[in-house]
Amino acid sequence: MRKQNRIWTGNLLLVAVALTMALRVGLAQRGGQPAPPARTTPATIRASIDISRTGEPINPLMYGHFIELLRNWFDHGMWAELIGDRKFFYPVDNNPVQTPPNGRRNLYSRWSPVGPEDRVVMDRAHAYGGEHAPRVQLDASTPHGIRQPGLGLRASLGYTGRIVLAGDSGARVDVTLVWGTGPQDRQTFTTPALTPEYRSYPLRFDPKLDTRDGRIEITGTGSGSFWVAAVSLMRADNVEGFNPEFITLIKEMKPTLLRWGGNMSANYEWRNGIGDRDRRPTRYDYAWNAIEPNDVGTFEIMALNRLLGSEPDIGVNAALGDAYSAAQWVEYVNGSVSTPMGKLRAEHGHPEPFKVKWWGIGNEMYGEWQIGHMYIGHYVIKHNLFAEAMRKVDPTIILVASGASRYQQSADSRNNYRLPLVVKPPFPLESSQDWTGWLLRNSWQSMNYISEHIYGSQAEVAFDLPTQHWVNNPAALQDRLRQIPNRVKGVAEDWEEYQRRMPFLRDTNIRMVLDEWHAGGNDMFVGLWTGLVLNELFRHTDVYTMSAYTCAPCALNYNSFDPPVLTSGGLVFKLLANRLGTIPVLGIQGNSPQPELAGTVGVDKPQVSSGSPTYPLDVMAALSQDRKTLTVSVVNPGETSKELVLDIAGGVPAASSGRKWTIAGPNIDARNVAGREQVIRLVESAVSGPSAPTTVAPFSINMYEWQLR
Repeated sequence: MRKQNRIWTGNLLLVAVALTMALRVGLAQRGGQPAPPARTTPATIRASIDISRTGEPINPLMYGHFIELLRNWFDHGMWAELIGDRKFFYPVDNNPVQTPPNGRRNLYSRWSPVGPEDRVVMDRAHAYGGEHAPRVQLDASTPHGIRQPGLGLRASLGYTGRIVLAGDSGARVDVTLVWGTGPQDRQTFTTPALTPEYRSYPLRFDPKLDTRDGRIEITGTGSGSFWVAAVSLMRADNVEGFNPEFITLIKEMKPTLLRWGGNMSANYEWRNGIGDRDRRPTRYDYAWNAIEPNDVGTFEIMALNRLLGSEPDIGVNAALGDAYSAAQWVEYVNGSVSTPMGKLRAEHGHPEPFKVKWWGIGNEMYGEWQIGHMYIGHYVIKHNLFAEAMRKVDPTIILVASGASRYQQSADSRNNYRLPLVVKPPFPLESSQDWTGWLLRNSWQSMNYISEHIYGSQAEVAFDLPTQHWVNNPAALQDRLRQIPNRVKGVAEDWEEYQRRMPFLRDTNIRMVLDEWHAGGNDMFVGLWTGLVLNELFRHTDVYTMSAYTCAPCALNYNSFDPPVLTSGGLVFKLLANRLGTIPVLGIQGNSPQPELAGTVGVDKPQVSSGSPTYPLDVMAALSQDRKTLTVSVVNPGETSKELVLDIAGGVPAASSGRKWTIAGPNIDARNVAGREQVIRLVESAVSGPSAPTTVAPFSINMYEWQLR
């Protein structure tokens, strides 16, 4: 996943380009020519669905999700830990500046001294899991210690945890949780007599009031000093360390796969994320300029997948990492207890192998933002070395190569590239800017699948071929929402060309996996975009076999206090994953073809526009496995309602009535926010048969279901 600041930089560049290129708008396929003028759509959209024409079944793994390793989707969120920097990566002082900087948006609070700052010293000689531990020097009567504010606490929840302490015999240490301003708005745990060796002491607190700014204080009196190695505090109802409210909501989306990787995997050392959590070192994540406590490691990810009922997908470090370490990780996860790493896993508490099938080799290795990025020829060598080493440990694993189509690289050239491009867009297939083509040609025997990533925005731009510029392109909302489905379609078209150029691919099971994709944000735009992308993916099940949405927690809106809520994108997954059939119907005709949009084939649009011929609606249908239920997914990305009539062909008539589910908001900017009334809802209703006209609300995602006679 790319860094967010590049989005802002890219937007500034786009503004500058727009000022100088304002006359070049609405470009046609070959660039330089105005796109066709906007046309009037029929008053009634008609779609004919021939259920006898079907495609390859939708792989359940198309409803997968992606989680960055680990960044902010765990801190003060899905992972139930309340304490930031709980193992003291940073010094405890009053300096407001953290060096190196910590970019984690959810860790607003930090440790500071209670009493004079010089009473707290970072002691390297008494380190526990990290490089140092705070030593607090005491006196007989005045408390000295450390505190951390900014804790969200609920009176309805108890909180449990632990503290790892060592100290002189004359030290008396209190651990206090504070939830208000009154003397009674606190609870204190006094530790037994300390020892020179570190010991872990259990904690339990029961706040009596709700607060968004609680704090924990660790103070001592007496003589000598005490040391704090680690502190942990979680809600008492946590499920193996995870927030149960998150688990419940994510399960509603029925995630079938959880890809664990991303930018951070390029500087991730998996050995730091195993064993005793309090002894796992906190490390600096150079991909995101943030600290990584390593509390969520291999065992925790396995537990999360078990809780969600999802398939784990682990991304290994193919940037700064090496093939030997990747193979050792496979052995730690999948090896028997007779192997060195399998034995170590058993010592950590899990004798049985986890039997993880899906493994990714690297992440966006083509990108200049990626730590350890490299030339395609170098990655081919590295990928093949990794695949050989990992398969030697476990020949049954499924390997995903870090690909990037010319569409992906073209989109990234807009904002992210600094070096001159060797070739210009549209990048020729199998050129140095077509990682996917090179990998298919040179590494096909070392992979099972190849990845594609798609990140979208609301930018109104199109690629102008003659000037080689992204130019301003004011477009209707329903056309802007087509940008990313068009990339999905373009990659599918290129896949057909790869198979023509490389006939050996037809004798393999190699397919594409879209294992990162998102539009950013959580408003109705994102929900509509998500519905359109899924519809397009399901039209190409012969190309795409898995997808991983960025990300399971991103489909929720949350903070450190309120219960999380599903966003528009999360509601779309909840609807389609639970209701859409498994056999896609490809025989859909309509009376309103999709218009050709501005842009350039091979850069930002396919040869034939994505979507169904029911513009501006997008209609996608699927049958149940037994072919007795027909489901129809309809997205209306427009600002006005549309009348829709469906004609079911193929020899089996539909029932005279059915059910309908609708996701809609009051406007395109509507969003669900934790702690507020939800404005985007999933509503069920009854509908007549498909031949009866039905009104499709503006800015809506809909699912129709009819039983077939």
